Amino acid sequence: MQKAQDHRLDEIDCSILSALQQNGKLSNVQLAKKVGLSESACLRRVKMLEDSGIIDRYILLVDQKAVGIPGTVFVRITLDGQQQSKLEAFESRVVNIEEVMECYLMSGDADYILRIICRDNEDYKKVHTKLTNLPGVNASIHLFPYGPSSEKLPYPSASAAKSLINKSKPYPSTATFVAFTCPSGINSLFFPFIP
Repeated sequence: MQKAQDHRLDEIDCSILSALQQNGKLSNVQLAKKVGLSESACLRRVKMLEDSGIIDRYILLVDQKAVGIPGTVFVRITLDGQQQSKLEAFESRVVNIEEVMECYLMSGDADYILRIICRDNEDYKKVHTKLTNLPGVNASIHLFPYGPSSEKLPYPSASAAKSLINKSKPYPSTATFVAFTCPSGINSLFFPFIP
């Protein structure tokens, strides 16, 4: 199996990825026509993209509101320590809370940020109880968005994806780190900002 980082995408690969991200139900015949390939050549390319791991999986997206779960809450979690055992204990349990759709280990003043879905405030209270009972949770901040102002599911367009993926270096040789000073005078270093 060829690894994704070993595969250099060309314009046709990017067109295939763009088309499948917009409509994963396209038949091979439809996809071949859309990207200007023969059916057999298109099938070979898709298989190679799958085998290399560039196409990770095919999924179905469900409209959250249509199934009666309209609420989204972002939760910043701070643990009572940074030891690997504490991080692993938290992560092994948070994955079992079905309302937690995403969980990211973060830099900055919170250890994790979670995206949670819920029916309403009462439903969220139940989720909150589950979260506060997780191992090591010291504090949580709950952010209730008004709604999405922008939502993107497909990765960038074919030409943008090609330029991003085919870089010889994963990052430029210089990066600026965003930092600020807290009122307490302690400097906090966050993520690299890559110009």
